[in-house]
Amino acid sequence: MREKERIAYWDTMKGGLMLLVVLAHYLWYFQTEHSMINFLVDFIYMFHMPAFVFISGYFSKSEHSRGFQSLMKLLAAYILINGSLMLWSLANHQGINYIEPYNHCWYLLALIAWRLTIGYVSGIRYILPLSVLVALLVGYVPEINNVLAMKRIIAFYPFFIAGFMFPANKVATFAEKRLSPILPWTVVLLAVIVAVLASNCFHYSDEDLLMSAYQNIYGGMGRTMLFFVAALMIVGILHLTPVNAQVPLLTAGGRHSLSIYLLHRYFTFGFEKYCHLESEASIMMTATVLTFLTYMALKTDFVSNRLYFLISEGVLFLTPGEKTRSCFVRAGYMLLIASLLMAPMANAIVKHHRDSAATDTIYRVMTPEQQDRYRNACRILFAGDLILLEDQVKLGYTGSGYDFSMNFAYTKDYIESADFAIGVFEGPMAGEDAGYSASNYGDGKKLHLNFPDAWGKAVKESGFDLVTTANNHVLDRGLPGVRRTLDVMDTIGLAHLGSYRSETEKQKQRIRVVEKNGLRIAVLAYTYGANGYTEDDLLKGELQECVQILVSPQSKHFATVKAKVEKDFAEARSCQPDIIVVLPHMGTEFKDEPDKFQKAWRDIFYANGADIVLGDHTHSVQPIEMEEVDGKMRLTAYCPGNYANIYREHDGDCSVLEEIYIDKDTKEIIGGAIIPMWTVSALSGNYRPLPIGKILVDAELQKNITTKDLERIKEAISHISTVMLGENIPLDILRERLFFDAQGFLREPAEALPISDKMKTSPFLQAVTAADKVCFVGDSVTEGTKNGGYGWYEPLIPYMSQVSAFAKGGRTTRWLLDNAKNIADRKADLYVVAIGCNDIRYRDHKVCAMTAEEYEQAMENFVTIVRSHNETAKFVFIAPWTSTDGDKISRLGYEEKMAMYHEYSIALNDMCARGGHLFVNPNGFIEDKLKHYPQSMYLIDFIHPNSKRGIQLYCKAVLWAATSR
Repeated sequence: MREKERIAYWDTMKGGLMLLVVLAHYLWYFQTEHSMINFLVDFIYMFHMPAFVFISGYFSKSEHSRGFQSLMKLLAAYILINGSLMLWSLANHQGINYIEPYNHCWYLLALIAWRLTIGYVSGIRYILPLSVLVALLVGYVPEINNVLAMKRIIAFYPFFIAGFMFPANKVATFAEKRLSPILPWTVVLLAVIVAVLASNCFHYSDEDLLMSAYQNIYGGMGRTMLFFVAALMIVGILHLTPVNAQVPLLTAGGRHSLSIYLLHRYFTFGFEKYCHLESEASIMMTATVLTFLTYMALKTDFVSNRLYFLISEGVLFLTPGEKTRSCFVRAGYMLLIASLLMAPMANAIVKHHRDSAATDTIYRVMTPEQQDRYRNACRILFAGDLILLEDQVKLGYTGSGYDFSMNFAYTKDYIESADFAIGVFEGPMAGEDAGYSASNYGDGKKLHLNFPDAWGKAVKESGFDLVTTANNHVLDRGLPGVRRTLDVMDTIGLAHLGSYRSETEKQKQRIRVVEKNGLRIAVLAYTYGANGYTEDDLLKGELQECVQILVSPQSKHFATVKAKVEKDFAEARSCQPDIIVVLPHMGTEFKDEPDKFQKAWRDIFYANGADIVLGDHTHSVQPIEMEEVDGKMRLTAYCPGNYANIYREHDGDCSVLEEIYIDKDTKEIIGGAIIPMWTVSALSGNYRPLPIGKILVDAELQKNITTKDLERIKEAISHISTVMLGENIPLDILRERLFFDAQGFLREPAEALPISDKMKTSPFLQAVTAADKVCFVGDSVTEGTKNGGYGWYEPLIPYMSQVSAFAKGGRTTRWLLDNAKNIADRKADLYVVAIGCNDIRYRDHKVCAMTAEEYEQAMENFVTIVRSHNETAKFVFIAPWTSTDGDKISRLGYEEKMAMYHEYSIALNDMCARGGHLFVNPNGFIEDKLKHYPQSMYLIDFIHPNSKRGIQLYCKAVLWAATSR
């Protein structure tokens, strides 16, 4: 075989593998819902990367391939591609990671590491079997992870060594002396058979295929089978690739395999984001067409030459003493590297901007009528996975038994007070002899759960009325574990649904009907499957009697399972319930959005009469949807997160208790609430969720919360509210609950200000309570611009007859005069005007009263205009609100600004004295409080009160200032 033919041989091989790589990445994100796609992607991943690594090893024999220039090209390519993916991640609010390569860029780092070391290790005796042994053992060391791609560098190294050691002078002989045409295909067929058997035996996850740490002790056997499949496929590919002929599509693609590999992921990302196809066939067909188009576009000389030019210029840029040929490319590399260095600051700025935008939102406020309706409704509460991993079990051990009451110390009152509290009991109580939970997830151990009986007792005593046992861990201790779990629950009086001792019991109890506070509720429960068992296992024999499952719409069993579900709902409807609640255990773990499986079954549930779908399983919070379907309000809460666990890297320490409110008279869903929680894992005691609303008001609890904890708590409420309600609700807005209805989040009104006897003598309070209608006029402090809409006066609303507001953030006296007629049209008896601080702070002659005299005249003109339309109107004027020396907007120095505040206040007081208006200056009271207490207790920034203590302080200040007069 001539050299040209030899190169074509390898290029054809690379081109064929690259087609499979692109196809696998197009299909990667559709594995969960589609079993055939899942196997195809898994099978490709079993051999495509080992084969590429083998070829890379073969072409790394020369000193040139391991020389400085070649390694620098890999480094430049890594900076270019991985850097762009880092910025893409940052732009999508996913943070940024400097030490873990993104997506496919790990291969570039690996090539650098392999080529740097192969010259030293290749001479070691028995290096190939030794490297295989190390690759198998490294999976038992979870500390070796994706940092600098170390886990894959070690795991795939044997294939690189094998390629490097493959004799170059025997390639022609090896390729030309073909085995029987049948034998290579037999080898490939054997690889497929082994892959199927291994998949069924070891149930490979994506992490297993990416060479992550093992999930259990059998991981080494599973990886051994992966290596065996890869070796068989490499042998088959070596013999099946044409020797003396170029394959136009594949050979050309192999010549440009680097550009295809580096650039194709940008196209697959778009497919993942914008593809809304449902059927497996349509996804496969579309992905295949896109694979071909992407491959054809990226294998062209036009694309490859420009990419190689950028990489070559990158080498010059990175090499000391060299100068790039293109000033534009040099500027591009400088900008990219500068952007990466500045990324943390940019991330902070983006986060600050996002948080600032969130606080500028004026949320809808619950009306008194809505408050009464929620208060008098029937309340269903739902908690996420009540699960105990290994450490949680052991932390509950007292020396003589188990006590888990601590897990419910701060949530019990919410659970007990609900009309109907439901939890997800995710695991068996199979007895101590069966062995309690022996993994903490991700620690390399096999995750099989089993809880002490004390856990069931704690769940019962916390106030749960019903638990669902339909979950993927239901059979972790087999059928005996299922039966004993139900026996224990019956003994302690904990009602259950979702798993059964026999077919007879399942038929009788698979639908539970309960009467709660005048409401008749039918409940059904299902799980997507059980760990270690196939759909076939769970749909026949004793296991069929044990639990009811849901399957993907693409499953061969879908029609059968759907018919069973429809039969369940028909029976539930025959019980004539007011509400049907379904509890499905389904979804993609650690994903914040529902997948297609969840959405498909939600639609089926709705079509069969479900009113409320309360899902779980993902260990992450997911959205709540409330919509009218077929003329009836329906509610789906996809997942509340775990009841108590960590999984902090996946925001698993963020969870909620979900509440659904149902009108007792009309039997309709009026809305709901979430009680946001943050799971604390103190060194002493067990994991326990802390309702964040309690953290903010419980002084004793706050003694154990650090400022670092508070930062995480802020992130938690932001994450929870954004995912579940679609609103980035700041911590300041949170009370105990975040309420919502079909239109979204509803904030609660401010708590009424306690009025002392001294306050009752306040002329201001007497004025606002005597008026039939009060209109508060002002700027951001009155509008509540920065605190979600909590105007400073809101704690006084309960003492007034009718209240309105005419306010806008950032406004001045010019705006006040321009809108005087509109304000007069409010026809209020009393106008409370608090405006002027921005005139002082902005110093813009176009919109501001630039002197105290102009300010005084503007206020007199305002009174004149209003009284020309509402001649009986009365007025209260409040001095311009004070601002601290942290004011970032004022053009004045602090001393000059405060002197002007004093001048404007005196002028306003004089105007009020002449006109017979009440003047109040609360600033002394406010400033005295800020002098002795942390500013953050009362203010959001340098001027705006927060929605709790802040507006309470401002109300008190107005009342006391008026009283002191």
